[in-house]
Amino acid sequence: MINMGVPALVGVCQQASSFPITITSVTFQTHSYGTVSSGGISPSLIAESEQITTILNSSNKFVVPADGLAQYYENDDETKQVFHSMQVQYTANTFTESDLPANPNCQIAWEISNFGNPNNAQLMTWALEGDPIQGGFIPFVSSQTSAEWTTSDILNRSQVFETTPAVLSSSVNLFDDFIVRSSKGPITNNTTNLDKIAFAARNLGSLTSFDLVIAVTLADGTVVRSGPQTIKVPAGAVKSNLVTTPTFNITQLETVTLVKTPYDPPTLSGAVPYGDPPLVCTLNADNSFTAPDITMQFLGGSIENPSPPPEDVTSQVGHSFTVTYDTSTLDPATFPEEVTCRYVVTSGGYDASEIGFLQDDNTFTTTLENSFPLDRVLDGGTVVGPSYPADFDFPFYITTDLNGTQWSVRVELGPNLAGQFIVSQEQTIQMGAETVIT
Repeated sequence: MINMGVPALVGVCQQASSFPITITSVTFQTHSYGTVSSGGISPSLIAESEQITTILNSSNKFVVPADGLAQYYENDDETKQVFHSMQVQYTANTFTESDLPANPNCQIAWEISNFGNPNNAQLMTWALEGDPIQGGFIPFVSSQTSAEWTTSDILNRSQVFETTPAVLSSSVNLFDDFIVRSSKGPITNNTTNLDKIAFAARNLGSLTSFDLVIAVTLADGTVVRSGPQTIKVPAGAVKSNLVTTPTFNITQLETVTLVKTPYDPPTLSGAVPYGDPPLVCTLNADNSFTAPDITMQFLGGSIENPSPPPEDVTSQVGHSFTVTYDTSTLDPATFPEEVTCRYVVTSGGYDASEIGFLQDDNTFTTTLENSFPLDRVLDGGTVVGPSYPADFDFPFYITTDLNGTQWSVRVELGPNLAGQFIVSQEQTIQMGAETVIT
């Protein structure tokens, strides 16, 4: 076993030439994202085209450059924590490859220390598997001062001479199952393989650092160590998200009072304008998406039928709901030939029966959704989106309770060729005191 808990190393900030090993470079690479690697759950691999490779050496003083690491894969999603592999290159100052044990009996160890409170560190180890910590940063409390892990003595010379296996991306059994040292004594985390340890980053906006030491066992049992190499992670070094999901903007929303008929039984036969004239509510930047008074209508139950439809058919007042949006930020080539367009309305404190879309079975939903040819909903320009009754079966329904409040609408398009729905900004609608009349 390689014992990394060497008091003489504590407090040393730079490598000294007297050490048998000099670390010459440390490479971090975005490898995967998720939270754990256990129970059949594995992190998702990051595509090569999206990877960040950051090489630290004497030229950049082992300081991580701007955007050299990433916290989340996308959308500030905590379930998509980005995991970095780490590989070290070093110079052997006092030994040669022939001094190592014969293949396959070589062994190597890593230690990180001098990071202060680990909860304030921008870069720290993460246990993908283990106990007590699984799916989280480790060390994890301020009393824990270092962490170390050692491979089993199963490696070839080429894997440990002037290089190391890559933490996370190499599958190598560990000898000591990842040890955290603290003022209360060592803690074994029961992490059994090198591919269950990752480096994970947090964008905390301030300079943090840690010291890295590696150690190798020679054939005669001697353990040779590097001096501690300080890794610095300044403000701006950690991207909040590895990939920026494109978005797009809603430019207008328009509703028109309509009569949906027949209301019962639940079969759609179309809609006709309601009112003389129908009420039209047009919302855009010109009016700051503020709904004027007397532009929407609420009538519960059935109404006296206009002509058409026949007098013996029950009808219901609703609204058309047409969203216009700018797709100039999106590339149609990244979508399939058929795309789902989804309108979603939300309002804190009110449910779908007060603001939503009225279905034929007299229930409500906050979502309108249908599939369309790509060029109907996304063409790289301004799109007048689908609307009831031409494209959707359910009219927009809103009660007088929403007067004077705010609600919001967004558009979702997808899935794209990467399997993602691309979401517009959440457009806030400000209702007037008497926008909805009865």
